[in-house]
Amino acid sequence: MTLRILGHRLPRSRHAAKSLLLCTITLALAVVLAPQSQAATEHFALTSPTIHSGSVMPDENVGLRDDCHGGNRSPALAWSHAPEGTASYAISMADLDAKVGVVWLWMMFNLPPTTTSLPANAAADATLLPAGAAQSRNGFDTVGYSGPCPRKGKIPHHYLITVWALNAGHLTFKNGTPAQTVAIFLRRHALGHASLTPFYGTH
Repeated sequence: MTLRILGHRLPRSRHAAKSLLLCTITLALAVVLAPQSQAATEHFALTSPTIHSGSVMPDENVGLRDDCHGGNRSPALAWSHAPEGTASYAISMADLDAKVGVVWLWMMFNLPPTTTSLPANAAADATLLPAGAAQSRNGFDTVGYSGPCPRKGKIPHHYLITVWALNAGHLTFKNGTPAQTVAIFLRRHALGHASLTPFYGTH
């Protein structure tokens, strides 16, 4: 049995397999380490001064219900390098580990294309929002932000916080439209998205 690589026939041996693996790794590293233009290295990114992927959700952003006594404040967020042609932004937050499927904790839309950040607690204070911004009804039947609060003693849940760059401007959805309805539109009209994934659990 033989292998054919770039037109050359090689014996199918342990030595040949190792050589092939080494060649593949070398080529992969060459691609990764090759110099790139600034435009290529810049990409749509979401950041927060208090929330980081793989880290525990701060108490100020935890829910205020059941066994949770958090601040229930929406997080401060900032984003950069949005795709060209972005006409508006939306923000969403979903519980990825809910037993009933994805549960939306927060959905905000109709953020103007000039918006690059949201201050903390913007979901509860309209004076902190740009004109025209609206929010959906979340999975806990409230309009706005409902912070994480998984059941006591369960494994920590992961929360996906996402900024969506959309190719559509002002959405016709009303304030209080169910988050799952808006989510379908976001997936269809997104030019790009960037996310953070913190986690939280109660003891």
